Amino acid sequence: MQLRGFTPNLVTFNILINGHCKDGAIIKAREPLEMLLENRLKPDIFTFSCIIDGLCRLKRTEEAFECFNEMVEWGVNPNAIIYNILIRSLCSIGETTRSVKLLRRMQEEGISPDIYSYNALIQIFCRMNKVEKAKKLFDSMSKSGFNPDNYTYSAFIAALSESGRLEEAKKMFYSIEANGCSPDSYVCNLVIKALVRHDRVEEAQKIVERCRQKGIALNCTLDS
Repeated sequence: MQLRGFTPNLVTFNILINGHCKDGAIIKAREPLEMLLENRLKPDIFTFSCIIDGLCRLKRTEEAFECFNEMVEWGVNPNAIIYNILIRSLCSIGETTRSVKLLRRMQEEGISPDIYSYNALIQIFCRMNKVEKAKKLFDSMSKSGFNPDNYTYSAFIAALSESGRLEEAKKMFYSIEANGCSPDSYVCNLVIKALVRHDRVEEAQKIVERCRQKGIALNCTLDS
């Protein structure tokens, strides 16, 4: 690039690094990273977020944490985006204890978790049928001023339905609109299927009618 009279800057190198990382080509990303350093440029938060995300996508979580520590050594402060990437990565491999600790570290450093931080943890706890722990996070999320979305509700409804706690699943479903959120097709299908599975077809029918009135498309039937 320099031979053609063009001197690359940090943005140029970041674009190259990001492209390689998204393609899963972490080794190829090293070349523009080395060139960046050779040009006496300092990697920024975007540089590190690309590499950390690329490593996490490849399930190379420990290497991602090494990169995180290196970022701090460079004097680059992590932000909510990087914390969320690491929290999601830990959740995807079942590392719930470490993911909760990371959430706490995030808060201790004055970085507010967002809906994505909470949803990642709530979903993994619900999948592990640890609904009570998920509920504590749900309460913490609400106290922090974040309204649950359809991802939050679908995780709870799926977990409650699968464990036979239908009344709680129904209560959660009917609280969606009260909390300023509109149930989507996926959430509606979840609760309808759960009711039908437990021979509560009449209750399921009411929800089907409600969905039709609201124009929500369904892909389930009332056949048990």
